Formats: sequence, structure tokens, C-alpha cells
Amino acid sequence: MNANKDIRLVFGLCTQLALAIAVWLSATAVGASAAHGQSHPATQWTGWNPGLAQIRLKLLDAPAPELVTVESASAPVTSFIVRLRGEPDFDKVAKSFRRDKAGAMATFQAWCSRHKGLEGLVLVGASYSGELIIGLPTNDRFNRRPSDIIERFEAFDNLVYIEVDSMAHPSKGK
Repeated sequence: MNANKDIRLVFGLCTQLALAIAVWLSATAVGASAAHGQSHPATQWTGWNPGLAQIRLKLLDAPAPELVTVESASAPVTSFIVRLRGEPDFDKVAKSFRRDKAGAMATFQAWCSRHKGLEGLVLVGASYSGELIIGLPTNDRFNRRPSDIIERFEAFDNLVYIEVDSMAHPSKGK
């Protein structure tokens, strides 16, 4: 979600910059044409280019873009990369995810419902090597923590690994 917030921030800054440039151009036009005594009747602005004043009015009259934070109720709060050895449903989901996403998700949900403590997890992605990216939903009805999910998977004898899927961020520096 941080990328979406960054995009909205950049869009807002670009809009403000465009308005500032339009105001500056209009002010420059007012100063330059005041000496020539020209004015545009629709704007009562003195300007060398009546079209510029119209553009300025349209920019200033346009409503500001509304910044809305959209967060899906089912967006995962945490994602895990999981690999189980010798688990046929896991292998089936990993191999069919890209070709038949709906079928893979249905198979994954059926697998989760057969394993206590894993109900309601979300399939986020899969690799051909057998890794599944599994999400713990934000609105988890069981109020589980990421550590609860890790503990549950660690109880499987055929667990190869489970890792929290995280992104590296550049350091702030000192």
C-alpha cells in the first residue's frame, strides 16, 4: 500500500506545481501587458494572451483530486513463503496457479479447511518450485498473529521451510 500512497502524493504535488506555474504565468502576463493596457473581459485580468487566462481559470476552478486510501478488507497483513515436501495439494496448487488461479485457490482453501488452525488463510501466489505465498488476512476472523501461523506450519513433519515474506528497504543512514 505504500506504493499507492507514494503515487497519490506525487500526483498531488504535480497538481499543485501545475497550479503554481499557471498562477506565475498569469501574474507574469498581467505585469507584461499592464503596460499595454490590455484586459480580457471574461476574467478582468490584464494579459497578453486571453487563452492563458482561460486556462488559469479552468485550472483554479477544477476540483482538487480527492485522495482516498483504499485498503481491501482481505489484503494480507502478513505473507509467508511456505514449502511442504510430499504434499500433493500443495504441489497441485503451485503448478496450476498461473494457468488456473480460481482452481488453485479452491484447492488451497479445501486444503486449509482440512487442517485445524489454517482456515481462512489466503493464497497470494505460487512458484513452479512448490513454494506457496500465503497471506494472513487483515480481517482474520480468528484474530491470529503471524507467530500463530508459523507455529501451526512448524507442526507439520514435511515442512521444508516457512519464512515471513518481507521486502528490503534502504537504510536511512546516519
